[in-house]
Amino acid sequence: MACNNTKNKCPLCGKNNYCNVAGDCWCSRETFPEEILSLVPDHQRGKACICIHCLKEYKKNPDKRNSATINKPHW
Repeated sequence: MACNNTKNKCPLCGKNNYCNVAGDCWCSRETFPEEILSLVPDHQRGKACICIHCLKEYKKNPDKRNSATINKPHW
């Protein structure tokens, strides 16, 4: 279910994160490296989940792991 709430927007790319914190969510079965969590802006930490696309791209592309590329929608 898509939502316009900022909690449902990935803090890295701005797209829907499809997080369902109230139920069984894909994010509860994933491991988020500390390095990607540190890229979330301070004002969004603990308030919005990183989307699966950003997580997978981060893990797949070690050369693109910096804040200069993080705000681009598709790495």
